Amino acid sequence: MGVKKERILKRDWESFLEDFNRDNRFKATVIKLKDEMLEENWGRPFIGINYDPNERVAKIYLGMPQPDEPIKMVYEVKVPRAFWQIVDSDDTTKILGIQIQPKPGDPMVYITFEDIDPEEVKTKWLQEMAYAIYLKRGMEHGRDQEDWFNAESIVEEAVGNFS
Repeated sequence: MGVKKERILKRDWESFLEDFNRDNRFKATVIKLKDEMLEENWGRPFIGINYDPNERVAKIYLGMPQPDEPIKMVYEVKVPRAFWQIVDSDDTTKILGIQIQPKPGDPMVYITFEDIDPEEVKTKWLQEMAYAIYLKRGMEHGRDQEDWFNAESIVEEAVGNFS
């Protein structure tokens, strides 16, 4: 499998990111700045990239196991110059990630995904969230289903608000 980069035209950024976010939601994420991996976020569920043309900022959001902050902005690229879609050169419909070219002097940002089923990543996130809810309410036993349903509700609401 080879890798190919395709530049996304600026006029298409909004629709591209909308599709990219939808198609890659809950994938286990790897974020690199130039050659440095943001290890504290490795494997977290991908939620999306939000580009604000007025502020000229692209913000990267991942899922976190905190009931009060289930989605966290983990990195922002100020004044992005270009978005590059990284695809499999043998199958250009298979998106492997994205590269964000920042303003001169800032590190290149690479977002790729681990080869793990997104449903597995989402389930792990829900487990972590339910456990965090259990801890937050004082570790009272016998309410595990309630914790799970609350975790599902928190995740669904947070992701729905992001879309």
